[in-house]
Amino acid sequence: MNLELQASISELFKNSSLQLDGPFGNLNEVHEWLNSVKQRTKVEVEKISLHDIDHWRYEPERGIIEHVSGKFFSIKGFRAHSNTEKFNKREQPLIHQPEVGYLGFIVQEFEGVLHFLVQAKVEPGNSNHFQLSPTLQATRSNYTRVHNGKVPPYLDYFQQANPKAVIFDQLLSEQGSRFYRKYNRNMIIRVDSPIEVRANFRWMTLGQLKVLMGEDCMVNMDTRSVLSGVPLFKESCYGNGIARSTKCARASMHTSTSSEHSFVNDDTIISQYESLKSADSLELETVPLSSLEDWKFESSGVISATDASFRIIAIQAILEGREVHSWSQPMLESTSKGLCAFICKRIKGVLHFALQFKMEFGSGGIYQFSPTVQSLEVMHKKGKALQYPEKFQTYIENASNEQVLYDAILSEEGGRFYHDDNRYCIVEAGLDFSDELPENYVWMTLNQMSGFLRAGYPFNIQARSLLAVVNFT
Repeated sequence: MNLELQASISELFKNSSLQLDGPFGNLNEVHEWLNSVKQRTKVEVEKISLHDIDHWRYEPERGIIEHVSGKFFSIKGFRAHSNTEKFNKREQPLIHQPEVGYLGFIVQEFEGVLHFLVQAKVEPGNSNHFQLSPTLQATRSNYTRVHNGKVPPYLDYFQQANPKAVIFDQLLSEQGSRFYRKYNRNMIIRVDSPIEVRANFRWMTLGQLKVLMGEDCMVNMDTRSVLSGVPLFKESCYGNGIARSTKCARASMHTSTSSEHSFVNDDTIISQYESLKSADSLELETVPLSSLEDWKFESSGVISATDASFRIIAIQAILEGREVHSWSQPMLESTSKGLCAFICKRIKGVLHFALQFKMEFGSGGIYQFSPTVQSLEVMHKKGKALQYPEKFQTYIENASNEQVLYDAILSEEGGRFYHDDNRYCIVEAGLDFSDELPENYVWMTLNQMSGFLRAGYPFNIQARSLLAVVNFT
């Protein structure tokens, strides 16, 4: 994409981020619309015994939980072989879903403002059932109709997209502590011709989505993932804000979308990343679930005997508006709420974010750019030391209200995880916080994060969620 076209597209997104009202309504009307969808849609989700799941089976010899079709996903046991103490010989279950799904937004201009086609989507694992999701959110098993259900709306727009209409297109990972090498194709495509707006869909501005990300469990994980790829224009600098949070005042800050203002240059970051990636290895072998030392089968689920952050359960769901209305399935249920946070700091007047180079159990031995603090992953043994400096979490927990730029409860993947809501926050550090970071951390500007992500460098889903709430206003 040439610089002139990139600048034009970036300005469209920037302008959309400034608009909270438009031809399709304001934020109050968005809330009214979402409530009306909830009121007219039947939703029932209950936990059931693992023995009562229809169309799923547990095979003791292979030791996996899988769908009878062999599609959708399975849950397998894995054992790590690594040259690092953190992972070597570690064991746990992971969701294995060797297929790439679609997560995508259709965008279109109305009255000179770019709008996103948003869906009010119900997921069985969402604690509040409905959240704002992308135009398309579908696994391969869904859109190939393994379940004999309907074809997801707007699928053909993405499968037949004109390359010139594609603004963002990346394979991006899901939770590396719970999935085995799971990726989805994240897309933003621009369409100029009229589109039928189906039931439970509406047009919204980027500004409306950014503000609603400040409300608890309002914008789902897949929306945040795709919005992390919204383009910035390298040669421009402008003010930056954080999505409005109900727990803190809107915070204005100044950052740069040009890497020339960065504390650490791009080449140094690449060298640091490649050095870590080449030094550490992680290979996983599949093992029967029954052989996992710290896990045991009960009628209520597969439970860890130590301090794992999740258990495997089963649910029965009746959800109107889905491709299939009724089904049962296994899910991962969190045992506690986690914390995902950026510490940021003004260095030479420019806001920088402290990112961690983090390898997760199911990521396939790949280091990813991750939040400063991410306390979600399974610990191998009780009492295992946290994998980030404890002082960072202490700093966040003791931050004053003035330092907290963003603070909200956000949901994780509602199709596989049950009531998995975690605290996401961004805290601005003062002069007491050192510019020097441990060797597996780095300072990055907003532009550097966006640029590295769009260039294909791996950012985990937690970092992308936090990147998505940052607004260039």
